[in-house]
Amino acid sequence: KYRKQKQNLNIDDYENFFSNDKTLEEIYEEKAKMQILQKGLDSLKDNDKKIFRLFYYGNKKTKEIARELNMNEITVRSRLHRIKKQIKKDLEFWRI
Repeated sequence: KYRKQKQNLNIDDYENFFSNDKTLEEIYEEKAKMQILQKGLDSLKDNDKKIFRLFYYGNKKTKEIARELNMNEITVRSRLHRIKKQIKKDLEFWRI
């Protein structure tokens, strides 16, 4: 039964399936970057994770984040700077 269902597909069919604009190499590279980013985020302290997520995924300003987490706005900005610096360092380390 399974042999009858088997279809022979070309690799180009898979490339077109994933994205018309991106090659498999580009998709692989993006996935690798996301994995490195996730590892970097997992290594952060809980407060830093919250700050990163609120700023980048929650689209909140540093002033709003500081108010929400009962922190100084300058502290939030410096932590964001350190987080970005660490992630950039991780990405450069893996040469991506």
